[in-house]
Amino acid sequence: MIKTHFPRKPQGRLLNGGISTGGGSNLNALRRRCYKEVAGRKRAEEALATYEKGLRNFLDSAPVAIAIYKDDRFVFSNKAHSRLMGARNAEELIGRSALEIIHPDFHDIFIKRSQEVRDQGTEAPLLAYTCRRLDGKPVFVETIAIPFTYRGQPSIMGVAIDVSRRKMAERKLASQHRQLIRADKMALLGKLASGVAHEINNPNNFIQLNASLLTKIWTDLTPLISEALAGKDDFRLGGLEPDAIKDEVPRLARDIQEGSQRITRIVKELKDFARPDLPDHNAEINLNDVIRSALKLTTNGIETCTARLTLDLSPELPPVEGHFHRLEQVIINLIINACEALEGKSRGIAIATALEPDLNRVTVTISDQGKGIPPGDLPRVTDPFFTTRRDRGGTGLGLSVSSRIVTDYGGTMDFSSKPGSGTTVRLSFPSRNPGRDNGVNHGEP
Repeated sequence: MIKTHFPRKPQGRLLNGGISTGGGSNLNALRRRCYKEVAGRKRAEEALATYEKGLRNFLDSAPVAIAIYKDDRFVFSNKAHSRLMGARNAEELIGRSALEIIHPDFHDIFIKRSQEVRDQGTEAPLLAYTCRRLDGKPVFVETIAIPFTYRGQPSIMGVAIDVSRRKMAERKLASQHRQLIRADKMALLGKLASGVAHEINNPNNFIQLNASLLTKIWTDLTPLISEALAGKDDFRLGGLEPDAIKDEVPRLARDIQEGSQRITRIVKELKDFARPDLPDHNAEINLNDVIRSALKLTTNGIETCTARLTLDLSPELPPVEGHFHRLEQVIINLIINACEALEGKSRGIAIATALEPDLNRVTVTISDQGKGIPPGDLPRVTDPFFTTRRDRGGTGLGLSVSSRIVTDYGGTMDFSSKPGSGTTVRLSFPSRNPGRDNGVNHGEP
């Protein structure tokens, strides 16, 4: 009997992980495991995509500005942040450097702050920035920086709040506070000026009266002194020879009178500065008439300083409300200042009036081709007692008083100047044109 031997089924060799290379059942198990891992990974990717989509939707709907940047470049900007930075959509910001929208004064702070967040992995505290929108307008923000992982990459999330309105309110409040302090100082200066003017005026009156009387006495004594000193060449009075005495004493008396008159002018300016704002008998005034009157009173000074005076007075200028002589005082002050700024008669002065129909305001401009005002002095020209001509008798009160007069009538006084090229003063007053409601818009078209 012949025995037939069948070979034994080979045993599969186990690989790492316990999977046999032999047998179809083991291969199927491997396939099932691979399918399971791929399906798991796919579910994880779908979950991650759903999470990122939900995160983006959440960040986009946030009321505060949120941006994510990597290597200082934006990779995400929500709608609030895009609007805040003046972008039509996030795409206008994505890829841009964050430094493009941060004011250069804050670049170093931003770079250092971002580096600390990346290196330490901790949140940066609240900090105020000045930013620039894409249209160039400034915006003030307060922001925090948070370490964040975005699309698997280490990034930084910035959360910002627009505080522009608060900043403007703070600045306005600070300005009002400064104005209150200034008003208080002005009131104190007014009281001081009033007292000083009163104390100076009385002895100055004595000086004027006595100087005038001494001049008359000297005039009467001169013939007698000349007769008494005839032939006495060695006689001296105050170290002066007789012939010199005749000329010197009258000059001394004139100097005393001129000095006293200068004191009188200073006292008058002090009184004008200290005078309370009493009700005026206001009327409708034509500024062209005020200018013509002021020119008549300053003719001598103008002719001494310049040979070039240009007038451009609008023939159809509507009236303004005010007091003729107070406004005349303003124009005279400005004309005198313009004359004193000139450095030769070839330099000119131009005076013009105009109507701004859109604003319903009347303007007066007085320009000179003088030496100009240094930029540092320009904001102070209307401050009481500020003057650059104190050595020539300036008191620093003329422009201060003029500014207050202009303000009393609802006007403004603005200065523009360039050293070496001259100065322009621009006055603006509300018009009393009966065809308009004095420049007030009540909503009519």
